[in-house]
Formats: sequence, structure tokens, C-alpha cells
Amino acid sequence: MLFRSYQKTLMFKDVKAELHEGKIVCSQAKFFFDSMGKCHYVHIPCLLHNMLVSWDKGIFMLFSGDLLVHKPRLREPMHIDAQIMVEKSQLKDNILSSEFQKNLFSKVLQFDDKAEVENSPLLDISIFTKELLRVKTSFLSAHANLDVLLKGTVKKPELSGL
Repeated sequence: MLFRSYQKTLMFKDVKAELHEGKIVCSQAKFFFDSMGKCHYVHIPCLLHNMLVSWDKGIFMLFSGDLLVHKPRLREPMHIDAQIMVEKSQLKDNILSSEFQKNLFSKVLQFDDKAEVENSPLLDISIFTKELLRVKTSFLSAHANLDVLLKGTVKKPELSGL
């Protein structure tokens, strides 16, 4: 970690986080502050390797990709950009059902429920499959490709693709 008080910057170099399954690597994260101590610029590029996600016992996936969290200016919201390749996955719930999506997005919105919609982080996340996605629900057993784009904000996400 490098803190330069005269430049009002904070930098982290070669950060590695090993999780139970997978790891996150950041070569250099930068934070710039104004004279009042408010963070006005953030740049955090990360590489994700073999990350495991399990959501409500209905979605399991192993994925890798790149993630960029950045805030270009003081009065602009945070941006979250990512390219995620799903290496292996299984769905046990119907992701197209309104009940599933309401449950999924309500949990995401609870995380950020105090932020105003205008200040909610902007999303630009592409998620695609390397291998066929395995779908096994009470009424369907299938394999499918996934290529979706998540745009909008954390408070008002917009999902497109299939």
C-alpha cells in the first residue's frame, strides 16, 4: 500500500485474495481524494480466476473473467464493468420466472437500499458460457448457451440476451 498525502492518493499494488474456491488478483488499485477528503476517482481492475458462486441453492457456477470498478469523477456514480466467462454451471430454478428474478434482485437491492437511484452504481456486465449451461428444474432438463448483458444500475438492473 502506498499513501501519498501531498498528492492525496492511495494505491495498492499486487493485491491477491485467495478464497475458498478461486482467487482475485488486482495489479494496481488507485484512489484519489479532494482537499476535503472525498474520494473523487477510483480505478480497481481485477482478474477473477475459478470463482465459485452458489445462490439460494438454485444457481451454481464456476467462472473467470475481468472486473473493473471505477469512478471517473466526483459527481458521477461508480461504474462496474465486467466480462465473465462461466466455465461450469447448473441451474435448479427457473431463472425466467418472475418469482425467481424478484427474489434475486430484491437481495441485490437490499445491499444498496440507502443509495439514491441516481447515485446507484452503473452496470455493464457481460456474462457468457464456455460450456453449455446445465438446466435441471422440476419441469425441464436441458443444456443451453448463455450470453447476457446486465446494464442499468444496481437499483434498476436491465437484463438482455439469452
